Amino acid sequence: MAKKYSSFSDVSDEENSITSPTICDEDFLLGGDRDDQELNVVAVANMNSTNGVSIEKISPRKNTKKTTNYGRRAFCDWWDAEKQSFQFDEHKFPRQDFRDMLRELDGVALFMELTHIQRASLLRGFVAGVKPRQSGGAPLSAKTIKSIVDGFVRHIKEIEAESDILFETYGDWSWTKGKVYGIVKEALKSYSMHRFSQMTQTVSERKDTSASDSLRLFAFGLIKRQTLKIAACSQLFRERLLHIQKATVQVIGQFCGSRAISEMNEIKVSDFIEHGLCWFEYRPSGVTKTTKVDSTFTVASRVSSFILGRSNCDLIRLLASHRSLDAPNRLFLRPLNNVLESHELWFANQNVGINQISGAIKDYTSNLIENQLIPEGKYTNTSMRKLVVDRLSDAGCPEMLVASAIGHYASNSSSVGAGFVHKNLVNYSTGVNDVLTRKKIAMLMHNTKLKWRDVEDDETFFCQTLSDPKLIDCTTLSEVLNKNIVLLRRQYKKKVSEQF
Repeated sequence: MAKKYSSFSDVSDEENSITSPTICDEDFLLGGDRDDQELNVVAVANMNSTNGVSIEKISPRKNTKKTTNYGRRAFCDWWDAEKQSFQFDEHKFPRQDFRDMLRELDGVALFMELTHIQRASLLRGFVAGVKPRQSGGAPLSAKTIKSIVDGFVRHIKEIEAESDILFETYGDWSWTKGKVYGIVKEALKSYSMHRFSQMTQTVSERKDTSASDSLRLFAFGLIKRQTLKIAACSQLFRERLLHIQKATVQVIGQFCGSRAISEMNEIKVSDFIEHGLCWFEYRPSGVTKTTKVDSTFTVASRVSSFILGRSNCDLIRLLASHRSLDAPNRLFLRPLNNVLESHELWFANQNVGINQISGAIKDYTSNLIENQLIPEGKYTNTSMRKLVVDRLSDAGCPEMLVASAIGHYASNSSSVGAGFVHKNLVNYSTGVNDVLTRKKIAMLMHNTKLKWRDVEDDETFFCQTLSDPKLIDCTTLSEVLNKNIVLLRRQYKKKVSEQF
């Protein structure tokens, strides 16, 4: 009978002793709603840059105060870098001594000495001169520049609101609606057109550098084994848990189709339903950017996916255990600092960072490529998505099921998933959602020797294939890691003997 846990901490000690693997005991290893729609910008001044200040990173933030502070920092850093060489408009700044005095001030104090016309001129120079670039070299959008200006102006208005004299001097003004600030908006428009032209000219180059290559089955198998091998030989228990988390991301990508990084990071423990030691069902319940909405604006849930294999299921059991009773309902939580396997709690009540999720594939490929064990290429989490499509297509799986395996099918009868050419999709919706059908897809991903014709017949699949122990890997996670430890010890002894 299938079991679903609202939290895996609800499992009794007896159940945990059976289903929750340990990592390094003696027998095992032998030793909220978004409040602000603004983008938050982290501005880093590059004093050595000839093109002005570069903005290294953009990240959405919920806190308006943080957005304001980042806008202030971005403008002040730009002014500190450019004030000695900045070319003032002599019609708006006619006095040389006044211009020299302004160069001695920081960005905020500078603004308090200017009229609205002079402020608009300075903001136009900021928009035209900051020339932000992302870490990869691609220009940021005009919307991002607007977010910086919004944050800085908000900071200035907060200062003015605390002083009656300043408020009477400047009034309740807006740079987006004030007529004198039209030159700033024109500068934003010019920047946007320049950015569009620059990006379209290099679209083929960017496509070559940003596209992810498809993983072959043997390459994915090597990456997964490499991940568990590194986990097994990690000196620190916390490092071992981090590698195990990345191995879990690989498994979810393999069987459930690679999801967006943020979506993967927010996977809930309660989304998993246990159907046995070697079977887990994943039913995504969160609302993400890939969520479909039908004609009545009702969220249509995706079809579920099955994860097959004892060691694969043990990964999920492990990450869902050893957490506090009030832990967030998230699968990926941050391992505690200085954690030991003997401790009762392994994970903090905090989600892991997105970078931990995004490196599940690329962090393990460079060494394999250098040793010519896998083909050269750019491998990311998206490569797993292509792996699912390639594997199921090569196995002869129907197009509709291939699309459903990577989340391109919404189960609501009034929703039509992207990527289909079938006009009578609704007539097949029951078959696509059927548990037996979803298990067939998992079996094809788990056992690479099978073809669709081997699992297509429902009776044969249910009565023979599902019960055949030769087709399902029942090796536990403990046995997999312990095997890696034994192999490493043999290799070490062989090296030592060769030296002497």
